Amino acid sequence: MSLILMGSQMKQWWRSVTLSIKLITPKNLYGRFLLIIFLPFFLVQVIGLSYFFDSHLTRFASRLSLAIAGDVAFIMEQLPQEVAREYESLRLRVRRDMDILIKSDPPQTLPPPPSINFWWLHQRELLKALEARLPFPFVLNADISDGWADIYVQDGTKIIHFLVAKDRLYSSTGRVFVIWWLGSGVFLLMIALVFMSNQIRPIRRLARVADRFGRGDDVSDFRPSGAREVRQAGHAFMIMQQRIKRQINQRTIMLAGVSHDLRTPLTRMKLQLAMVPDSLSKELEMDLNEMETMIEEYLSFVHDMRDEAPSPIVLGPLLTSLVSEFRKQGLDVDCELEPIDTVIASLRVTLFRRGISNILSNAQRYATRAFISAQHNEQTVTIYIDDDGPGISTDEREVVFEPFYRQEPSRNVRTGGVGLGLTVAREVIMTHGGDISLADSPRGGLRCMITLPIDQGLLKTDRP
Repeated sequence: MSLILMGSQMKQWWRSVTLSIKLITPKNLYGRFLLIIFLPFFLVQVIGLSYFFDSHLTRFASRLSLAIAGDVAFIMEQLPQEVAREYESLRLRVRRDMDILIKSDPPQTLPPPPSINFWWLHQRELLKALEARLPFPFVLNADISDGWADIYVQDGTKIIHFLVAKDRLYSSTGRVFVIWWLGSGVFLLMIALVFMSNQIRPIRRLARVADRFGRGDDVSDFRPSGAREVRQAGHAFMIMQQRIKRQINQRTIMLAGVSHDLRTPLTRMKLQLAMVPDSLSKELEMDLNEMETMIEEYLSFVHDMRDEAPSPIVLGPLLTSLVSEFRKQGLDVDCELEPIDTVIASLRVTLFRRGISNILSNAQRYATRAFISAQHNEQTVTIYIDDDGPGISTDEREVVFEPFYRQEPSRNVRTGGVGLGLTVAREVIMTHGGDISLADSPRGGLRCMITLPIDQGLLKTDRP
């Protein structure tokens, strides 16, 4: 039982560890490549420098410090044996042979000990060596900014001031090695980043082209580039694009042909109904009118989808002109579109106007007043269309986008429509790479939220 409990705890711990790793791991491919390159590079640098400092620099600094401490201890032993006339000769020999200067004007008392930076090897190792070799009180000032390190030794009432040249205290080859080690690593890392960027660029281009194709843009100028695997993915995308376009064109042509061919029998049936008594022809005429309206709606939508190409359009003036048209039709609609007066998006203008018009037509049919506002960030713009109508229940907010679904239970086209308005609106917005959703309006009715991309990079043609 305890083994089972321990196993479950280990699984839970491993799950939490993997979740934490996923949270801190970069989400994009470039960031993960950087992590794959930088992490081993960082570990190699840290391990290499740690080994270098521990095994070489520390041992080297220790030997230099022991040599200096031994020389200072030897000089202190020789000083009491020297008479005054030989003191100057001793100072000259020490300067010449040991590269140590004995000051002729030492202080009267030991100066206060300065703070020792134990991160510097030469200070730490020299302090340890002097403590081990000197039986006298001493003060070490290992600041070598002026080229010398100060050692003050007290011999009874006398203070001896030694100046040790920095060349005896540490070797500059260690610094040169560290700079070379880090510099060469950073240089190689920069080269790797350049090559990595060149490899990721075709993947990003493929992603942008796939996004443009999803919006209905023409991407026939795309040419696969990059590594062999990326080229294979690019060629597979091109084949998929051709198949999808062929299927869409076949479906559109077939449905457009069927819708067009239905006009003739519908017209003939209308003429026949004109000779039937009104009591019998009224309901049939309503059905024919509904069928004709649906056919006209579908043909108009297909025509706009096939014949119009996207172009950069400023959103603010476009929506303002659309609002003006609905005001002329009697809809009380206010707008606050100053935030997007300069925002540009790639749109099929006629198709986009049709989608927004369908939403405003619903507001005109079910509400007494509508209000349009918008906001944007660096990548997307959100358009809010609010009304004060009865709204739509939460259960129906996704169903209303299905073709030919009508909330109006009657078959009257004037009151309930044909059930394609919101379907066409969603198709239009999704064709432009956006999304549309419904929610409760702060004005008491329904809020329609339309999100569109405004990434300027998508307006440019990507060439390999």
